[in-house]
Amino acid sequence: MFQSVLICSSLMVAVIGFSVVGPEISECINNAGPLPLAARVTGCTGTPCVLPQLEDVPIDIIFRAVHTTVSMSTTATAFFSFGTMQLPIPFELSEKSVTCNYLINSTCPVKTGSILLYTLDFFVDPVFPIGSGTTIEFTVWGDHQDAMMCFRVPLTVQSPLPLIMQRKSSKVKLSSNNRTNGI
Repeated sequence: MFQSVLICSSLMVAVIGFSVVGPEISECINNAGPLPLAARVTGCTGTPCVLPQLEDVPIDIIFRAVHTTVSMSTTATAFFSFGTMQLPIPFELSEKSVTCNYLINSTCPVKTGSILLYTLDFFVDPVFPIGSGTTIEFTVWGDHQDAMMCFRVPLTVQSPLPLIMQRKSSKVKLSSNNRTNGI
């Protein structure tokens, strides 16, 4: 009982903390689905998000399972504007599309009403030209191709970070590999 209260309290703190920082997310137009309880795009401090090309950008998402499901998958659709028309282009997430592999506080299957913490590392691919603006729609799908959650986030792509500015996590991985390899 105490453990359940502690977990629920931690989730509420996380939801409150997430909702303060980051971009304004909006309801999807391409796919139906409820908004997440919270979403935070790492490195994003405003709307639109300004993200460096060729980088993995962690997106932390908290959502409620709308039904019991054995597996989930994530899709991303980029919306490019051409005059007054918006062209939706599906964006390949490859192995990162297997949502269950990236749940932080649970494993699949999940039950209806479960609060799920999920991190998606979104790679800002060169298909997004530097200086371009787009809106990305992220959808998590359940077993029966019904949306468990969906949100849109506007972004602008900036030049890749110089090598010296790479994330600390990359440096940590390099240094730990050097130790284990005797270098």
